[in-house]
Amino acid sequence: MRASRLFPALFLLVSLLAASAAGGEAGFPVSIGGQDLTLSRETRRSDLEAALRRALPKERPSVRGPRRIQYDVVAAQGQGPVSLAFDFDAQGRFSGATFDAMSKAQNPVAVQLAAWLTAQAGQGVRKGDDRVWTLAGFRFRLTEVKNAGEDSAYRLGVERQGK
Repeated sequence: MRASRLFPALFLLVSLLAASAAGGEAGFPVSIGGQDLTLSRETRRSDLEAALRRALPKERPSVRGPRRIQYDVVAAQGQGPVSLAFDFDAQGRFSGATFDAMSKAQNPVAVQLAAWLTAQAGQGVRKGDDRVWTLAGFRFRLTEVKNAGEDSAYRLGVERQGK
């Protein structure tokens, strides 16, 4: 194949590989109750609510309103509860989430998402003691406060960026 034909083909291949590797534009994975959910800017409240009912069939939301669905569940056997809160805008689109517990061991949802973020986008940017990533149209903030008694926390917040 001549170089003049090879370059455009190679460029197209590299572009496609880069787009698929970025993958985050389609959303991000959250593992809850042994099920993997993909959340994106297009996720609708009704769809996420149905997926959460399937992932947590024995649980009931502690908060269930038009702007928030929250479950407080034990996500790691033998550990304390984790709060899984999902927020929505006025149109019912997913706008953010908070996965919050007192320790890393209690919060496998945040641990797995932080590992995925690190694999996709590196170590993130340090903001004080937090790590922050921007990916897939969202900002992710991981907060870990250790050895602070009742104020200890392992929390990953997700916030939709832009419109």
